[in-house]
Amino acid sequence: MTHEGIIEAWRNPQRNSIYKKARLEIIKIGRLAIKFGSITAEEASNQIHAHELLDVAVCRVPRVHDYFHVDGVDYLVIEYAEGTKKKVVDDTTIDKIANIVKHLHSFTSETPGPVVKSGICRGPLWSQDELVSMNTKQDLTTYINSRLRKDSPSFVLSEDLLVFVHDWEFAGYFPRSAEIATLCMGIGEDQRDLCFSYSIEQAILRTKPLVHYEALEVQLWQSFALNHVRYYWPAEEEKAFLRNRRQENFEDP
Repeated sequence: MTHEGIIEAWRNPQRNSIYKKARLEIIKIGRLAIKFGSITAEEASNQIHAHELLDVAVCRVPRVHDYFHVDGVDYLVIEYAEGTKKKVVDDTTIDKIANIVKHLHSFTSETPGPVVKSGICRGPLWSQDELVSMNTKQDLTTYINSRLRKDSPSFVLSEDLLVFVHDWEFAGYFPRSAEIATLCMGIGEDQRDLCFSYSIEQAILRTKPLVHYEALEVQLWQSFALNHVRYYWPAEEEKAFLRNRRQENFEDP
């Protein structure tokens, strides 16, 4: 499809919308899915990299056909992947997702951050107000330590940089502790999302529990994230749920 054809499809009030939330919508045209709205170049580059890198027998990543930006709107054209959206995620599915994460962690890099060169670090751990990119492990440790309280332990990068995925937009090479920290933060819209994050976290840790230094890193990642969060008023139910999770994960091994 041409860019003009894609834009025309987006403007069509009768478009086949298969997902819509806030500033993001996905429509289906034939064997293509078109995402438009809140999309970044990092998401497109990360998904292209993942499609080339990952074993399709473990994780199928839709092929990216095009990405472009016109008049303030981003468009990402990808292969449409048939599937069923589950309202209740069972243990078998949780284990499959944990296996995908394990597969992702088998890939490492000497350069932290998004796959795209000079890409911006995005996601729940990172500031919405500061565009941060880095080229070395030292850049990563220096930046994190500069955002921690002076009386906090220093963040020391003590492991390989693995593929971290919370969303392809946020994917990049970071320590495993960054992924666990994000799951522990309970990012989501309701209690169901919190339970899903908790289940994934526990499935990952069953195969490879946190060692002592990783548990400390998780705490530092969370402190780092909270030190630059904009607005966050969790409900009482969410507060209790998150308190219990932190107590479970941060006890000395």
